[in-house]
Amino acid sequence: MKYFILFVLLFILWAYLKKSLKGDSEEDKKLVECSECGVYLPKEDAKKHINWSKTIYFCSDECEKKYVESGKK
Repeated sequence: MKYFILFVLLFILWAYLKKSLKGDSEEDKKLVECSECGVYLPKEDAKKHINWSKTIYFCSDECEKKYVESGKK
């Protein structure tokens, strides 16, 4: 039983170190376009709005609000 607990602790430590040493993923570094105003910004900074199965990105709450109020799809 003590070996099992040791294994679990080592696995958790390995997973934590792997994540912290990895840094930013390439997916997070991609630029996306605001669907309302056309500004490009890093994907990690963009506001995400899911419209059915389509993901739409915005640079701000104001742009998201304008987009939703205009009824664009």
